[in-house]
Amino acid sequence: FWLPEFAAPAEGEPNPARPEPGVIGEALTEVSLAYRLYWMAPGATPHTLGRVAATRQVIDAQAVTASCVIDFESDDLNAIPADTGLASQIETGEDFPLLEKFLVKNPVTGGWRLTFKLRWPQEKNMVQSLISAGEPQPSPRFRARLIRGENVPEPLTETWVLDQPVQ
Repeated sequence: FWLPEFAAPAEGEPNPARPEPGVIGEALTEVSLAYRLYWMAPGATPHTLGRVAATRQVIDAQAVTASCVIDFESDDLNAIPADTGLASQIETGEDFPLLEKFLVKNPVTGGWRLTFKLRWPQEKNMVQSLISAGEPQPSPRFRARLIRGENVPEPLTETWVLDQPVQ
């Protein structure tokens, strides 16, 4: 059961907004929440760009690498021939250097498959490990999309975003 956080009362005063453990509903008078949900038909997107159809990720602890495989699809994207010069934009952050990337036409789905591998950061020594253990580590964010052209790129797909929890 979820109970919202309330400001703590002054020293020695009871908290009427927070029930005692095991007491549900007596002291909590009202909570108002509001949100919106949007539904679309399967495969529909709110834009005309190619969409992310599937994502796979493999973390190799022995080699300290991570690989991501992203399948992009749409009718327009699937119609682009395999010999067309498409490119990808990948952002991994400086702590996660990009080791390799491949973009190929997927013969099974007709879409495009982007695969990339990056290096997972390692602590350099025991002192750095101890120093960083007490500091909160931000979750790395990875981004990728397909484009046409290099100088003034035309986006062909939505941007795939992954917030990777720190292990």
